[in-house]
Amino acid sequence: MTTAPGRPARAGIATPHVLATDAGAAVLADGGTAVDAAIAAAAVLCVVYPNNVALGSDLVALVALPNGRLRCVNASGFDIHTSPPNTQGFALLRTLTTLPSKGGFEPDPVDLARAFLAANDARDAWLADPRQAKVDLRQLLTATPPRLEASAVVPHGDTVGISAVSADGCAVSLIQSVFHGFGACVLEPASGILFQNRGTSFSLDSSSPNVFAPGKRPRHTLMPVVVTRPDGRLAWVSSTMGGQGQPQIHSQVLLRAMAGARPAEAVAAPRFVVGRQDDGDLTSTVTVESDAPAAVRAALAADTAFVVTSVPPHDELLGHANLIALDNDGAVTAGSDPRADGSAVVLGSAG
Repeated sequence: MTTAPGRPARAGIATPHVLATDAGAAVLADGGTAVDAAIAAAAVLCVVYPNNVALGSDLVALVALPNGRLRCVNASGFDIHTSPPNTQGFALLRTLTTLPSKGGFEPDPVDLARAFLAANDARDAWLADPRQAKVDLRQLLTATPPRLEASAVVPHGDTVGISAVSADGCAVSLIQSVFHGFGACVLEPASGILFQNRGTSFSLDSSSPNVFAPGKRPRHTLMPVVVTRPDGRLAWVSSTMGGQGQPQIHSQVLLRAMAGARPAEAVAAPRFVVGRQDDGDLTSTVTVESDAPAAVRAALAADTAFVVTSVPPHDELLGHANLIALDNDGAVTAGSDPRADGSAVVLGSAG
């Protein structure tokens, strides 16, 4: 994490590419808000990560205004804000509210993996566009889903996530994606804008709530996250890529942060994801980094519900997370995932 001159830090930005971070930090230094900084960083990412994001990509953002309130679910003394259906944001809330309380902020890895699996199954069975399908949020959050084997299509190229906070108390978690690598691989001829191909997330099964239909939005992986304290003050701003694993990455990063880890430690720590992250994976596949504690890897391997696949440390299959933390006095620290090419910058107050 880079700290700009001045104390204490009251603004910050973390992105998956250092040039995007630099652009956002320059905007903050010039007096821009977190929204301004996030837009500037997103524009740069369209240039430096054209396989992941473009002006024609889809985007989901969560904005916390200085005095704004958001609908939320309380988990372990914090309020977790994320995007509603048609996105998979519910999966993060489901995971954090259904974990056994005995583990606190450091749950048993098998309990965590089983919570991830159940959230994935709920998403695959019931998540759709609530404007055109019956989507029961209570069912998504609490009901026991059927075990399904999801589509074998795994997108490659994926997403960018930006976390930004400005000194006025504004915060943004912005997630943007062309979905597959280079999206639809189609350019609008007049402008050269690259189109996303999120429509591949629809089902062609007429019995699925996510079945393709005109004017309908597909089930969506993008999910921005902002965490506040019960009194409304900001605690964390989290963003990540990672496809279907995004809620699981958020869960592990935030649980570590809640346990006391600084942002850089929380995003860099070894993690695992349940479900299809790579070609050949099953819904029961657990992709775990090889530097995860031996006891974690052994516990997952011993559970017959899972098929464990090991990958090297800091493998991008486990996503690119960016996290900003604000302490009780509003001082900012930030971390950018070493699995990407990013950086995090915080800026001090003028005094």
